[in-house]
Amino acid sequence: MPTLEAFPLFDILGTLVAVLIALVAQRIGSAMYALLAPEDAEAVPLFHSLALACGACTGVVLLLAAPHFAEFAPHRIFAADAIWWVGLREFLFLYALPCGRSFRGAAGALAGNGEALPLVIAWLAIAALASASLLVLRWWRGMARLRAMLAFLVIAAWTALLLDYGVNLLAWALAQLSFWAIPIALVAFQRWRYAGSPAH
Repeated sequence: MPTLEAFPLFDILGTLVAVLIALVAQRIGSAMYALLAPEDAEAVPLFHSLALACGACTGVVLLLAAPHFAEFAPHRIFAADAIWWVGLREFLFLYALPCGRSFRGAAGALAGNGEALPLVIAWLAIAALASASLLVLRWWRGMARLRAMLAFLVIAAWTALLLDYGVNLLAWALAQLSFWAIPIALVAFQRWRYAGSPAH
């Protein structure tokens, strides 16, 4: 049974740093969107929803096309020869961003090479992009139209990258924390569950 001496302090600190990077990246993406989006963009909720949908579908396709996709299986995360037994620096270098093979696999899925699921999800991303383009053409004019399209692409790109990073981060963090992942997750869940409860 794990003891307090075995508590992975440095692993937890590394995981917190990796999570902090994701939060900072999310803030950067939000700031870029706020800078680019037309002032009345919030009046078109469908525009924002389509950008998130496009980004989420793209992120899923990139994950499915990742060369290490099989390593996300629960039995592989904790395996002795799992790829996740690396430090923070190696994790950021190897898994923080999708690799070239992921992009090539996503392009292949869009062309119909491979399984049906990535193909369907890839075309859902294209459908979201096409729908948003029509919405932009109808709702905005002039420079506002260009700003809206750039804002859409910013949301979609950051959503895809953060989704890819988040799934890799979860697998890596579980491997790093090992036994302690369960009690830490329970504590975090309880804090989230009662965060909005009124004080007595």
